[in-house]
Amino acid sequence: MSKKIKTVLTISIILNVLLLGVLIGMSADDYKDHRNRRAEFRSAVDKLPADKSKLVKKTMRGLHKETRKTRNEVRKTRNNINKIISAPEFDGSAYDKEIENLQRLQSEIMYKFGKVTKKLAVQLEQDERKVIAELLKKRTFKHQRHDGHPKPPKGLDQPPPF
Repeated sequence: MSKKIKTVLTISIILNVLLLGVLIGMSADDYKDHRNRRAEFRSAVDKLPADKSKLVKKTMRGLHKETRKTRNEVRKTRNNINKIISAPEFDGSAYDKEIENLQRLQSEIMYKFGKVTKKLAVQLEQDERKVIAELLKKRTFKHQRHDGHPKPPKGLDQPPPF
């Protein structure tokens, strides 16, 4: 092999190893963030009386199972939107259709979440509902916090009204 080919091959291998390291690091951060959120949820809910803690956990597990199919559809729709945006020719009508579908799916999840939260809130005392409200407030702007923005935008610092 010529010296140029060896150099290009070596550089290619080094870049691929670096890329692999970056991807693994990003995945590890996402996994750690997910574990931290779950641990935060458990520690907050465990402050509730045992029966209420069990009720909250059971309710949220049920909601998670109930919305699994819809969340998978959201992922597929987002992938479709990304494909449309990055296609050689932008198809505006297909984009609009997928955006409407995404909004419908997200509304469906939020509607179910709102119903479950209301049903749960009726069964809790005020101090117990405050624990849940704090968890909701922290979850609302998790993406901005993850991107380095410690506080939500001014005026949007309240939890959703459900």
